Amino acid sequence: MGASYKHLSASVCLLALAACGGGGGGGASLNTNASNGPSASSPSTNSPSTNSPSTNSSSSTSSSSNTTTPPPAVTILPPTGTGVAGFGASGSNFTTNPPAVGTDIHVAGNSVKVSTTSVADSGIASNGITAVYRGIVPGTSVAQFDFSIPSLSVTANNLRNDGTPVTVSGGQVAATFATMTYTLIGAWAYTQTGGGSYLGQVITGYNTVPSAVPTTGTATYTGNPNTALGGGVIGAYFVPSGTGTITVGALSGNVSLNANFTANTATGSFTNMTATPATGGGAATPWNDVNFSTTFNRTSNPGAVTINGQMTASAPPANAGSAGFAAGSPGTMIGMFYGPAAQEVGGNWYISDPAGGTAGTNGKAAFGTFGAKQ
Repeated sequence: MGASYKHLSASVCLLALAACGGGGGGGASLNTNASNGPSASSPSTNSPSTNSPSTNSSSSTSSSSNTTTPPPAVTILPPTGTGVAGFGASGSNFTTNPPAVGTDIHVAGNSVKVSTTSVADSGIASNGITAVYRGIVPGTSVAQFDFSIPSLSVTANNLRNDGTPVTVSGGQVAATFATMTYTLIGAWAYTQTGGGSYLGQVITGYNTVPSAVPTTGTATYTGNPNTALGGGVIGAYFVPSGTGTITVGALSGNVSLNANFTANTATGSFTNMTATPATGGGAATPWNDVNFSTTFNRTSNPGAVTINGQMTASAPPANAGSAGFAAGSPGTMIGMFYGPAAQEVGGNWYISDPAGGTAGTNGKAAFGTFGAKQ
C-alpha cells in the first residue's frame, strides 16, 4: 500500500518545494527581497552598494565612499519535539494483510512552519494528525487516506500517498508514504493560499507490544532506501543561502541501529547521506553522517517500548557545500519497535547547527524520519 522508499525520498523534494515555494511559483531558495514573491533566482532589491557624494566646502570637490549593505538575516529553527506512533493489530502487515478500509491509522511526527524569512516549529502536536485509511485508488496501486490536521482546521479527504495535491479550504495538501512490512513513514505539506506553509514527517505502523520486545540479547537493524521494503532515512534541510534566502532540500540515506535488549540501549548511525536541492537544477551532494545513542523506555507507554536519545553530526564531507552541517551539531530522536516480534524499528529525528545550542538567526536545521529492519 506504499510507494518505495527511493520514490519517497525523491517526493520529499517535491513536498519541500510545495511547502516552501508557495506551491508553484517559488523555488528552493526563499528570497526575502524579491518584489514578486519567493523566487530562486530573483535579485535582491537592496543595492549591494550605495555611492554618497561628499561635498568639501573649501574646494567644491566631491569624492565617493562605498557602503556595503549586508544581506538580510533569516531565522531557521528545528522542530521543538518529536513523536512516534503505532496502531497495534499484531499479526497484520502492509504486504499481505493491510488494514481494513476505515482504519484510523495513528500517526505522529514533527513539523515546521515556513515563511519567506523563517523556519520554526509548527505548533502542531506530535500526535496532532489523523489518517483514516480509504483503500486503494481503483485501477492503481496507490493508497488513499482521509488526512486531517485539527489544529489547523484542515481535512483532505481521499488524499493519495503519491504526492498528488488535494485542494482544501485555505490551500492545498499533499503527502507521500512508503512502507516496510510493518512500518510506515512519510512526509506531508500544507500550502496556504494566503501565504505560509507547513512541512512535516510522520511515522506509524503495527507496533510491537511490550511483552514481545526481547529483554535479553542483541539485534542489528538496517535500512536502505534503494532496497525494496528496505527502509532508510528521509528528511528535509534548511540552510541560509547567504543572500537573504533560505535554501531547502531533501535528505536521504542509510541507517544502522544496534539494539542491546539486555542493557536497554541502542546505538547507530545515518550513513551515505545525500542532500538534494528541491529545485533549481542543483546536483545532490554528500551530507553528514550522524551518530546516535538511545535508551529504551519500557514503562511510560503501556502499549509500546520506545527508544529515546541524542544525535550528533560528524564532520561534513569535503564536498558537502553549504548544505553540510558543522561537526558536533546536536539533535534528538525517538523511535519504536514494529512487528509482532520487534522485527523493525522506526522513528523521527531533528538536528540543528550551530553545535552546542539551538539554531537561530542564519543557523541551519534538518528533520526527518527513518525505518530499519533485522
